[in-house]
Amino acid sequence: MKTTQIQGKLLDLNAHREFAKVGVGVSLGLAAVTALNLKDRTFRRLHTLSGIALVGFGIYHYGLYNNGFIQRYINNARKAKRLKVQKTDEKF
Repeated sequence: MKTTQIQGKLLDLNAHREFAKVGVGVSLGLAAVTALNLKDRTFRRLHTLSGIALVGFGIYHYGLYNNGFIQRYINNARKAKRLKVQKTDEKF
């Protein structure tokens, strides 16, 4: 069974926070713009999808603060990477 390890920018909590903020802003803006023309079928579908994306990004954003579930996952991965590096250094 292959395990996936996160590394690089994915371990940077501030990069995750910035991505979540941008996602919330874009989906909120899209929801506001598409609300102006809900009679059109395409705009109605896009409005629904942007609302769903807004909820998803909101949950993601919440998980990045106050010891949320995503923040704990990133911190645990960061600790595991540090321990792995220390163990490989001890072998030499």
